[in-house]
Amino acid sequence: LAKENLESLGLLDRVELVEKDLSEDLGVEDADMAFVDVKEPWKVIGSVLKTLKPSAPFAALVPTFNQVRDLLLSLENLNVFDVSVVEVIERGYKVNPERLRPQDRMVAHTGFLIFGRKGA
Repeated sequence: LAKENLESLGLLDRVELVEKDLSEDLGVEDADMAFVDVKEPWKVIGSVLKTLKPSAPFAALVPTFNQVRDLLLSLENLNVFDVSVVEVIERGYKVNPERLRPQDRMVAHTGFLIFGRKGA
């Protein structure tokens, strides 16, 4: 699906897709960035960081506070800097230009993005 999406955007020639078990050596050592979207990113972040160039950014997406905590704890033992966490939440609004405001009831989905950079 990633390949199809990149192809439809005309970006496939700019990306190297690697499909491997993230707990293994990925065989890449000069990646410009990494995005991790797995259930337990703290188990694979070490091997993912090995693929990155020094100072290269990485991000991870998780849906729960516990996952954020576990990833942050694992990052404490790795050479990373500029770590931040952002909550992403969808919130609907009433469509009325005179009184723009959130909907009275919110059925929401939230997630967390964790960002950082690989140390030298």
